[in-house]
Amino acid sequence: MNRKSFLKALCAGAASIAAACRRPAPTPKASPSPTRAEQLVERIIEHNIATLMVGATYIGDRLGLFRAMAGAGPLAAEQLASKAGVNPRYTLEWLRTMASSSYIDYHPASGAFELPAEHAAVLVDEESPLFCAGIPEGTVADILMVPRLLSAVRGGKGIPYSDYPAETFDSIERTSKPEYRHLLTQQWLPAVPGVVDRLRAGGSAADLGSGAGLASIAIARAFPSARAFGFEPYAPSVARASQNARDAGVAARVQFSTFDGVHVPRGPFDLITINYALHHAGDPMGLLSSARQALAPRAALLIVEFRKSARLEDDIGTIRRLAYGYGLLECLPTALAEGGPGYGTGITEPDVRQLADEAGFRDFTRILPDDPMRAFFVLRA
Repeated sequence: MNRKSFLKALCAGAASIAAACRRPAPTPKASPSPTRAEQLVERIIEHNIATLMVGATYIGDRLGLFRAMAGAGPLAAEQLASKAGVNPRYTLEWLRTMASSSYIDYHPASGAFELPAEHAAVLVDEESPLFCAGIPEGTVADILMVPRLLSAVRGGKGIPYSDYPAETFDSIERTSKPEYRHLLTQQWLPAVPGVVDRLRAGGSAADLGSGAGLASIAIARAFPSARAFGFEPYAPSVARASQNARDAGVAARVQFSTFDGVHVPRGPFDLITINYALHHAGDPMGLLSSARQALAPRAALLIVEFRKSARLEDDIGTIRRLAYGYGLLECLPTALAEGGPGYGTGITEPDVRQLADEAGFRDFTRILPDDPMRAFFVLRA
């Protein structure tokens, strides 16, 4: 049976099951609730729909279809295809797909499609705090790694980050940009006592695992007297970060360089941040120990991680499911390739406490505890 026939059979079977579950009983008794197996069938279908929407969203983002629709009002498929320079028939199918899940609006009377302004803030405007179009890009890149992951799961070996496609790194940058632009200096750093005053007075900040450099750039923008440094093991990301600093006009006060992922160059620093990078580290305790030695007296280390509960049952059915999926496909294999313990995406508070204690930190505080997706830990020597 080929893939098309299989999908048809699957959908037909699922539809039959769903219909059977909801078919009125011949007696006045209420219809029985779906069994657990039937509920799982429906859930699998929904998850496959979601996965297909990820692919369709990536197409719209990569080919500029969302951007061409933004502010253009209702468009026919031929009009959008002309604006975006793509094939009209594919465009019509893409529009139907996006409308079927209400990513865009469909106007039945005219047969036209429209991207609402509210949705443009999510799918087009990369300066918006709601921008999310970078997320599907990373998901597609991770799914492309699944064939490689099969052998890794069998043998227990890791997969180096350098083996992941360029879209992985582009997605990380685009996805994290709204946080660093709208949250880092406005919410996160003010929650760390004393840090803002030190940076305003001309202090220095270091970001470990700095990636595309967005955190350091945000600090330089917010604190004109401060100096910011970013240290990153992956050389192409250092080059990207340096270009981003030049584009932002802060290159004179921001410096990026490679490091071995453990030993922090330079110092002392008034603030050190590790943003979503501790779970990637090959030697997380060694990294924290080196960071402690690089801190100025009474300075702070801020660790930002994806929130992961100590009890799995507390995460089931929550938004934190996203972290588990990325952990399996990306964060675990890349951490194992570095020789690390492999926490997955995010680290539980007990694990961070243990690492901090072994690294010699005497003060451990959790801040901003109500964030559903992130965990914030402040360590002081």
